[in-house]
Amino acid sequence: MMEAVIFDFDGVIADSFELTYETFHEILRRYHLQGMLTRDRLRRFLKRDHTSLLYHLKLKKEAIGTFEKRFQDHFMAHITKVPMFPGMKKVIQECRKTKKLGIVSTNKEIIIEKFLKHHKVRSSFHSIADQSKGIKPKPEPLLYCLSQLHIQPNHAVFIGDRPVDRETACLAGTRFIGVQWGYPGNMWESEVMVQSPEDILEAVK
Repeated sequence: MMEAVIFDFDGVIADSFELTYETFHEILRRYHLQGMLTRDRLRRFLKRDHTSLLYHLKLKKEAIGTFEKRFQDHFMAHITKVPMFPGMKKVIQECRKTKKLGIVSTNKEIIIEKFLKHHKVRSSFHSIADQSKGIKPKPEPLLYCLSQLHIQPNHAVFIGDRPVDRETACLAGTRFIGVQWGYPGNMWESEVMVQSPEDILEAVK
């Protein structure tokens, strides 16, 4: 039996794609690049990470730091408008009864905390590892989260919505479950995939 369930945040718990698209579009408008980004194009790039999109759009290296700051500020200001995926709150509440829960994300902890408190599930999570602990697919954020929970990797499962999450789990030595309601949708595959949040409860037994 798994002793810990670690969730990715965006695209697994938080239905934040529209806010992500809106934020990209608003900031790119300042660079007169908003016409280069469609929802489908964003989904394709987010299979990996959004930094690759910034390079693809040929933003100068020195502009990327400014972009990231504006992105995080806009996300922070609007994160409480983001819904939780239907069924995820129940999954979190059920999982916490028998397992320790954590979050590993490239988002910032302060943004994640604000979302979790708004949706009244913050107390369900014992550990949050954000981008300051490393960027996926580096395993350090996931290993840090597990160390906070005092759980060995082979007794944990990481749930994500992108190939980079699967790679992170592999490098950390945990099991992995992919979800099909996240950012890339059904544009990727994993050995274990779930179609709806409710399916997680059976998959983590």
